[in-house]
Amino acid sequence: MKRNPHHFLCAGLVAAMSLPNSLAFCQSDVIQAAKDAGKNFAPIAAQDVATAKAELQAATADLDALLKRSLPDYDAGWRKFLRWDDLQTQLRAEGPDTKTAEAVLDKFASNTAGLETPRFSRVRRALRNYLDLATAAADAKLQETYGTQVTELATRLEAYDKTSSGDDALAINRALGWLRRGRQAPQLVDAVQQKYGKPNIYGSVSQHFLAAAIEDNIDQTQDVNDNILGTRLFGTAHMTGRTRVELQPSEQQAQFDIYLTGQAMSNNIGYNGPVTIYSTGATSISGRKSLYVKEQGLSDSPAAASCDTNSNIYSIAAKCGLIEKVAWKKAGQQQGKAEVIASDHAAVRVQGQMDAQAATLVANANRDYQEKIRTPLARRDGLPRQLRFCSQSDKIQVISLQQSPIQLGAPSDPPAPKAAYDLTLQAHESGVVNYGETILGGVTLTDERLEKIIRDDLAAEVPEELKITPDKDPWSITFTNEVPVRAVFGEGTLSLAIRGRKFTRGEQGINEPIEISALYKIEKTDKGSKLTRQGDVAVKFLNRERLGAPQIAFKTFLTRKFEALFKAEIVGEGVTLRGQLAKAGKLQIQEISTGKGWAVLGWNLIPPATPGVAVVDAK
Repeated sequence: MKRNPHHFLCAGLVAAMSLPNSLAFCQSDVIQAAKDAGKNFAPIAAQDVATAKAELQAATADLDALLKRSLPDYDAGWRKFLRWDDLQTQLRAEGPDTKTAEAVLDKFASNTAGLETPRFSRVRRALRNYLDLATAAADAKLQETYGTQVTELATRLEAYDKTSSGDDALAINRALGWLRRGRQAPQLVDAVQQKYGKPNIYGSVSQHFLAAAIEDNIDQTQDVNDNILGTRLFGTAHMTGRTRVELQPSEQQAQFDIYLTGQAMSNNIGYNGPVTIYSTGATSISGRKSLYVKEQGLSDSPAAASCDTNSNIYSIAAKCGLIEKVAWKKAGQQQGKAEVIASDHAAVRVQGQMDAQAATLVANANRDYQEKIRTPLARRDGLPRQLRFCSQSDKIQVISLQQSPIQLGAPSDPPAPKAAYDLTLQAHESGVVNYGETILGGVTLTDERLEKIIRDDLAAEVPEELKITPDKDPWSITFTNEVPVRAVFGEGTLSLAIRGRKFTRGEQGINEPIEISALYKIEKTDKGSKLTRQGDVAVKFLNRERLGAPQIAFKTFLTRKFEALFKAEIVGEGVTLRGQLAKAGKLQIQEISTGKGWAVLGWNLIPPATPGVAVVDAK
């Protein structure tokens, strides 16, 4: 998406004014700054460690008070889950035990409901801070390692500037992580992240796709119950019409308006004293509802509607002819005023209906967004550093920078798609790595959970090797905290890798890092896409050159399991949609290209073929 150059200029000026002078070199030469950083080692003061421990004690006491006020079962359950006794041991000891403290931290950083709330989050962050400071302060070789780290950082930055290699990026992440945890060279770390911190995930949804999801015909019958100028009206109204979606250009948020146009025909009986009035009505309807998409979710503004009612009184009944005659005359005199009031009442009802329907849409969308995306990220302190929605007349775009304090973003802007599509995704390797660390780092995946993900979440057939049967041993993988999943986007190739730190098979287990990877060649076909694996699935023990019998057995087992996941050939011929979108057809990929660390994908909605009619233009 091309942006207004004035937007970039303003954003640049604001960013420049908000940065301290110490970050000025981030736009010039962070490499030289890294080379010069060797002489800037800063010892960690004992008082800093004591302050961090005091904050952890205060945060723990605050959470302890909260738990004590809760129900006994709730209190006991949380303390058991969080390994409360181990946490208390860390607070009483002179310094933390790294293994135990990390185990407690894993609990506080798990995707468990409630851990996103302030008191739990405060303990999690305070424990991380105390553990980092205390570990660094106790390291007798801290200064020596510091020199090695900044030298490695400078070397890798030079290489990364030339090649944008994913291996260099991961090495830079490791160096940044060590410097952050050791409280060293914070200005340098900030500058590196600033320079290599462009958004790494872009997505867009076309107006056409949004219309297919929302626009619909309206055909409904409702009861009439109104009071106009003292006449109580009862009857039925049959409304027909259609909703229409229109995007509004906005750089601050995504906005789309839902328009309603239609007509309601009614048959009514009115009662006014001794007189019964029989009438029909024709009401033209026009309504508008605006919805907005921001980082926090979906919101709306009150609907606006206008109606124009024309009525026809075809019969009036009363006990005597004189009353009927007077009633006809009065009805004729008041008809114009009555139609105005009826129009206003109809507009209020339409506004109420649009607001009620939108309220359901907003509530459901926000519930899914919070429960499935935002809250799980918040529990692991992994909300995107930047998440922005904007809209143009033909699409909604989302721009995201997933970058923790020890990660790089993208080094460049993404390649543009070759055409406009209903759905697009532009993803950088750093986006995959960074989201992977947030979502999967330290997580244990069992065979049962994997089968459920494939069957229910992906709506795909579970490979035979991965199906759970009585004759197969249960197994699990616990992902590494760093780089649990990685994608390398080469020229027409995709390399996928996952890393685990612990594996189980039945009663057996192995506790050492293993990487499982596969390389694919990517092809675009007439019906979709095809990924062809190049060679076998690779299972690599990261800390071993020679394998013993237990390692060989586990390697064979993992190879067999993951060959079923990393299939020799993966063919995609479109995605079948559900719900309102089902009648719009299916999504078929139109572009899939990779290179220089970026993947660009584009899908279009392909309408279902009508029997006996050839589809000439898929769009």
